[in-house]
Amino acid sequence: SCCSCCSFACTWSHMVLLKSALFAGLGLASWIAINGIFSEVSVIVDQIPEGWAIGSDLSIAIQAANAIPLVYYLVQRKTNDALSLQWVIIAFLILGALSLAGLAHTWDFTVKRNSHHGSDNRFSLYLMLFTFSSAISDAMSSVTFFPFVASFRDHNYIPALMVGESLTGFVASAVSWIQTGGIGGSHEYFSPLVYFYTLGALMFISTICFLWLLYIKRMQTARNFFSRASLNMSSPTTDNIVAQKPDTIEFGSSEVPSCDEHTSNRRRRLKTLSSDVSDEEEEEE
Repeated sequence: SCCSCCSFACTWSHMVLLKSALFAGLGLASWIAINGIFSEVSVIVDQIPEGWAIGSDLSIAIQAANAIPLVYYLVQRKTNDALSLQWVIIAFLILGALSLAGLAHTWDFTVKRNSHHGSDNRFSLYLMLFTFSSAISDAMSSVTFFPFVASFRDHNYIPALMVGESLTGFVASAVSWIQTGGIGGSHEYFSPLVYFYTLGALMFISTICFLWLLYIKRMQTARNFFSRASLNMSSPTTDNIVAQKPDTIEFGSSEVPSCDEHTSNRRRRLKTLSSDVSDEEEEEE
């Protein structure tokens, strides 16, 4: 009926809207870690030994992490896509959240290294390591999120995912802007510890969005399976039709003989006709 069709359309549109929002939330995990780290450089630059030179060091760590998607692609080809996409996504989302939590506690930890002149200086080892692991999580999003989006056939959710990805820089900059009190602000309203934990919480929210999408997908798959199963059970098969073949086929109040009965009647008439012809020939003789 018209009411049922309208109800179905509303339910479908609400589901599409929900999944679009969840994909946008998932897209936030794409590059929020790297954008967030670079947005925080201006805050931590005076408290690390490298100073503004930390930017080039972080760029090296990020570029090194960009080789991981290539390794993932080669492993997938070698193992014939044996790695489960959903577990890969979950693993790298958790890696990104843990990396930001590690940065929150160790960004200012330094270690000694010997220079060529024999003097000792220090460098931010843990900042480099956790930036590298965060970059791995962000780089892997480019090769895992889109195949996951493609598995949803009811609607095109790629624009929603891209909206989330485009917001990563804005969200990271907004959190940094609030931290420093806006344009020209010199006072820090919260520490880098809170800042990195805030980004880690956003990464955790993206993980929840992914798990929610995974749940919706499995529920829809199960619903479609049971719908097809009930449809097959209600539809008669060829074997059932043959086994339950009636002797007559009814049309309204009249009955029409089936094919087998019609054939037997025809044979009976032919036999009777042939016997009559034989009797006439005998009488003529």
